[in-house]
Amino acid sequence: MILAACISCPDVVEPFESGLEAMACLDADHARLRDLVLRHAPDGAQALRAAINDHLGPDALENLLSQRHVAITPCIRKPGDVEITTMTIAEELAKLTALRGLQDEVRDATDDLGGEADEGLTWRLAEAAKAADRAQRAGQEDKAEYVIADNGARLDREQVAKSRSLFDQIDFSKGGKKSH
Repeated sequence: MILAACISCPDVVEPFESGLEAMACLDADHARLRDLVLRHAPDGAQALRAAINDHLGPDALENLLSQRHVAITPCIRKPGDVEITTMTIAEELAKLTALRGLQDEVRDATDDLGGEADEGLTWRLAEAAKAADRAQRAGQEDKAEYVIADNGARLDREQVAKSRSLFDQIDFSKGGKKSH
């Protein structure tokens, strides 16, 4: 998903270069794709896509973007949206970092287990697991701002504003719509 997001909006790649460079790719094609993103993102979306097609073939990009978990991602559905893409990449890299930290802690704990687990070891593992869980949940948080209606219902502030704007455009006289 991170690579697809970078390809959908290469303008946001630069601040994430170190995270992308550190990203372990389990698949050789993903590693090549990551390297192409890092090398060609500054040249723009068209140049990046052309480089991917030249080096990996025309199916590589289509195969990546058609994966269900990738295709439903908002920044893939709205290519070029800097804000959504930046948030997506930041969240996904944070998840990977937290997962890598948890794996490192488990590996260290395994090495430290010469005898019985002490409280420090148990605490470190619990903290690493909590960090991984927080990172996983970060993208699932509700970021909408709400207003409370007279009846106590929570309403999305943005939806209320859109509704009011639409309502204000209605002309209840016999002529039809208001002119602006």
